[in-house]
Amino acid sequence: MEKTIFIEAYACDDYGDGPRYAKVIVNDFLVEKIKTTASIIEENGLSEVRVYMSPEDWGPSKVVDELRLQGGELVVIGGGDFWFTDHPKHAGYSVKTRPVSLDAVLKGIEAGEYIFGDNVDDLRELLEEEIDAAEAV
Repeated sequence: MEKTIFIEAYACDDYGDGPRYAKVIVNDFLVEKIKTTASIIEENGLSEVRVYMSPEDWGPSKVVDELRLQGGELVVIGGGDFWFTDHPKHAGYSVKTRPVSLDAVLKGIEAGEYIFGDNVDDLRELLEEEIDAAEAV
């Protein structure tokens, strides 16, 4: 299995710039990493585990270059909920995706969904605008 999904993202600062989404490749490696990490959390009574791993890309386009993101992490909490986080090079805040459940992502993919977050309609509209702009070039 290998599917591309988009997860809503934001800056963890009211005045900071941040991405609007993360492009994530859901494949066997990512699914196994989340499941294994979730089991470590459960077995050891931990609240979360952070693993150095970034999404495939942050968007909209060029946001990675503008923010010079560095130190990406996959954060997993009990039950298989996860999110990605990163840090702009010259800023005192982080950026992150909305937390999502691995089960919800897998069920969503099975149902044909590819956008996850709190404002799915807004994100879908942004992605469609980006596709239209790329096709116009």
